[in-house]
Amino acid sequence: MDIFLIVDILKLAGMYILMSLGFVVIYKASHVLNLAQPGLVMLASFIGLQVLPQNFENPTSFSKLSLTLALMIVGGIILGLVVYRYFIQPLSGTSRISIVLMTLAALFLLEAVVDLIWPGDSGFMALPGITIGFQINETTYIRLFDLLPPVVGLVVWLALVLFYRLSRQGIRVQAVAENSSLAARRGININHIGAVSWAIAVVVGV
Repeated sequence: MDIFLIVDILKLAGMYILMSLGFVVIYKASHVLNLAQPGLVMLASFIGLQVLPQNFENPTSFSKLSLTLALMIVGGIILGLVVYRYFIQPLSGTSRISIVLMTLAALFLLEAVVDLIWPGDSGFMALPGITIGFQINETTYIRLFDLLPPVVGLVVWLALVLFYRLSRQGIRVQAVAENSSLAARRGININHIGAVSWAIAVVVGV
């Protein structure tokens, strides 16, 4: 099998790991399918496309990328809290299908916002190291940038596994998912768990 094909598959796998983790975080906390996750990823992508330069000859610096990513993560946390507070929390106690439909409505809203601000836009992000690569043989050149998605995907997946298994907050999330009524009687704040889960899901999307 062609080495480039293997790397390409791993690159796509890394992106899909991150996409799926956004679904898993919400489902693990509430057993609700978060249909808004693709819209959150799309919004973060267009913001990054707007802020970061699109010039291969002059890629963005690592410091600017770090600052941009930090600000987007903070913005993602705020957006996750807002989505939960005004879209999801008011539906507490209703059927799960109602919440799923609300996440679908949030997806349509995010798509409308992106289409209004960036109608028909496309492009690429000239990230640090985008021109660095390895010549494997005469016909195969692998960019360092193509190796990052699977690494980032695995790191985020491992961080979430440790969060759910070792942290007190992660154990509370599992308790709420198992039996929210019993968890509430034991003093666990259900709304707090929901807000944290949505914030994490949006940050994973970013």
